[in-house]
Amino acid sequence: MAKRISKEALRKYFTSVLDKEQVKQYVQEASKLTSAKKKPKMLRDYTPKMVYSRIPGKGVLKKAAGVCKGCNDIRIADWILVDSTEAKATVRHEIAHALQHYKYGTNVRSHGKEFIEALKIVSPNGWRKDRHYQETPEIVKARTASFSNKKISLR
Repeated sequence: MAKRISKEALRKYFTSVLDKEQVKQYVQEASKLTSAKKKPKMLRDYTPKMVYSRIPGKGVLKKAAGVCKGCNDIRIADWILVDSTEAKATVRHEIAHALQHYKYGTNVRSHGKEFIEALKIVSPNGWRKDRHYQETPEIVKARTASFSNKKISLR
């Protein structure tokens, strides 16, 4: 049986991942690139924000546990909170997307070599597992309940 994680605990974990020295160093090196010279400096001028969201359950996003828009907007599906291990993996995955977008922009393959490079910084020992979350019966049940309940609170 998977252990549930609270929104506050996952937010704290999100902050701890961004505070890792290797993440800060990656961002600092990326900010020196010509393509990033005119951008605001991540982790200095702004910190990516994480919100809980009911990610649209259509098409490719039907089973998405998280979505990263650009390099500062990360959305985590409410239903992934039923499994703390997978929720943390989702946070690491989406932070890697934010780093990828910051360094290379959005015109690269979403799970290509640039993403793998960033994921190895965020999750050096577990990057292979963090490429995709692992579905469990608890996650399937929570996702199904989330999409069938139109009044669920995301706060």
